Amino acid sequence: MIQFVKVFDKANIAYRVYGFDSEHESLTEKAEDGRLYIPEDVRFYPFKDWNESLQKAIPKLGSIHRCAFNGNPDYQGLFLTIQDIAKRPEKRKVVFFLTDSLSVNKAHMKYLDTLANGLGITVIGIGIQSDEVKECYKHSVVIEDLKDMASSTFT
Repeated sequence: MIQFVKVFDKANIAYRVYGFDSEHESLTEKAEDGRLYIPEDVRFYPFKDWNESLQKAIPKLGSIHRCAFNGNPDYQGLFLTIQDIAKRPEKRKVVFFLTDSLSVNKAHMKYLDTLANGLGITVIGIGIQSDEVKECYKHSVVIEDLKDMASSTFT
């Protein structure tokens, strides 16, 4: 991740790195129509904020592997990210979304991709050792070996 964001830093691009997960101990709730569901209880981890220097963020970025393995609230995580980046002043807005996309509703993720596109945001799905990402996002790449992430993604 550190090598990946160094590209943004060298290009003097504003960026933020957040991770997310969820707790599986969520209680089942009942919707107004009577159906049962488990709400996604997303927890965000700020690895690097918009105005934070890379130097200050490096220790947090180096610990990303300790946080990115619990739960899979991709829909809620991407939805909240789209809402956040839509408010940014930059003309070009891109979300690099790292996921395995194994337990997501692909139609829901396609909807978010379309929503983001309508807001002028390009979502690039980065499938970590999974090609499921290709079914969710118009722009996607599959990474089998993490050392290839930066070169494969920017190609």
